[in-house]
Parts: sequence; structure tokens; C-alpha cells
Amino acid sequence: MFDAATKQDIREVKDEIRAVGVLVERIDAKVDAVIEGLTSTRDELKRDMASMEERLLARMAMIENVVSRHTKMLDDLAEQILALRVDMTNRFAMKDTEVADLDARTTALEKKVGIKS
Repeated sequence: MFDAATKQDIREVKDEIRAVGVLVERIDAKVDAVIEGLTSTRDELKRDMASMEERLLARMAMIENVVSRHTKMLDDLAEQILALRVDMTNRFAMKDTEVADLDARTTALEKKVGIKS
């Protein structure tokens, strides 16, 4: 009787081991599927990041180009404003001289004619 029970116990243990083996195989298959999914996701994210980096670098280059052009334009405008400032200063200086000359001539004429200023 002891042998029969032992054989039965051994069969049950073998069945349980088989069942555990099946579960381990299922878990292993699921783990493999998860790993494959994660790897695929990682690869896709890397591609997306590389693409985004490429687009951002292109945009940055475009912005740097625009900023450079605008800086040059602002420098040119600053030079033009300075030149206009110098020109206007010279023109007003001539006007002041002309006014002083006219004032002196007017005063001389007033004295000659006898008008008091």
C-alpha cells in the first residue's frame, strides 16, 4: 500500500511540476512579449527624438540666421541715424550762423535808418 501511495504522490508531484512548467512557459512568453514591446517602443522613441532634434536644429539655424540679418540691419540703421544726426547738427549750425549774420545785418540797417531795436 505504501508503494501505491508513493507512486500516486509521485504522479501528483509530476503533474504539479508539469503545471508549474506550463505556467513558467506562459510567463516566459509574456515576459518576452513585454520585452519585445519595450524594445520596439524604445526604438520608436529614439527615432522620434532624433527627428525632433533634427527639426529643432533646423529651426534654431533659421532663427540664428534671422537674428544675424536683423542685427546687421539694426547696425546699419544705427549708422544711418548717427549720420543723420551729424548732418542735422551741421545744418542747424549753418542756420544759426546765417541767423546771426542776418541779425547783425538787420541791426546795422536799423542803425543806419535810425530804428531802435
